Amino acid sequence: MRLADLGIRFNSDAAFRRPFSESAAKRLGRGAFFATRLRIGFHRIETRAPVCCVAGRAAVPGFFLRRGAAVPIVDGVSGFFGNAMPRYFFEDFHAGDEWEYEPWSLDIDGIVAFARQYDPQPMHTEPGCPATEPYGGLIASGWQTALKCLTPFLDDVMRETAGLASPGFDSFRWLKPVRPGAWIRPRVEVFDSRRSRSKPDRGIVFFRFQGLDEENEAVWIAEGPFLVRCREIERRSE
Repeated sequence: MRLADLGIRFNSDAAFRRPFSESAAKRLGRGAFFATRLRIGFHRIETRAPVCCVAGRAAVPGFFLRRGAAVPIVDGVSGFFGNAMPRYFFEDFHAGDEWEYEPWSLDIDGIVAFARQYDPQPMHTEPGCPATEPYGGLIASGWQTALKCLTPFLDDVMRETAGLASPGFDSFRWLKPVRPGAWIRPRVEVFDSRRSRSKPDRGIVFFRFQGLDEENEAVWIAEGPFLVRCREIERRSE
């Protein structure tokens, strides 16, 4: 599987200094095994295991694993992604911060193509079939909706953040079907943040992700924490 196939973009300027050895990846756990496939110049990752959402010093947004799953939380982000300096740290995120992005829409071909590869259910792949009748026609895969709403924020903010990992979403809900031609506006909000009590080099930022339709109603909403390194700790280590 290639993350690029899901519409996740990579920063071609990211400095992948060296790939992980298999032994190093195994020490981090099976969730980190994808690191053995990093190669300079290819700017892609082929995974052997689910990728956790690791951001920070390179543009490698991934997926949030379920809470409790093994994820590679890496201390010392520079050792993982290279020497690029992140722009945002824990201190830069505050409750009430918001980001909104340009609306997007999907046509029938785009909905069908995505669903055939990643979510092959007839309400997403077969226009006019009986499975589409409860929805009044073909609808987009919820996973496609979520990715289209997440990716602008990952590309704009999280790839420049000293992020460590996420333990997963606390909630993840599809509220309304998304039909061809519907315009959906991504919105992201910080609704809480706090310093870690057990690990003073990091804090926890709680994000709310939404996709809003033309009536300003949410079609998709998800909430969850993200671990972010503290700037003051970073400066002490320089």
